[in-house]
Amino acid sequence: MAISDDELKKIAKKKLKAKQDFRNLAAVWLFVFVLTTAIWFFTTPAGYFWPIWPALGIGVGLMVAGYQAYGKGFDQAITEEDIEAEAARLRKNDGR
Repeated sequence: MAISDDELKKIAKKKLKAKQDFRNLAAVWLFVFVLTTAIWFFTTPAGYFWPIWPALGIGVGLMVAGYQAYGKGFDQAITEEDIEAEAARLRKNDGR
């Protein structure tokens, strides 16, 4: 079953958006982990390492976003060139 070029472009846009969302969430995860670890270090460095819990919580969402993006840049704009490259990759995999 062949997919039209318009459908390929729609799929390419969705995939590029998912990849961009994954990179953004990874940046948020890193920021939260560094921030909570710094708070832990300056308040109770010998105490229980509680920053693991927010890191694991956001990490689960990060894994889901990564699977959606790469399984089936930081705030970079998606250009027409990016869309064409993704559509070309999808065309190649579609057998055209």
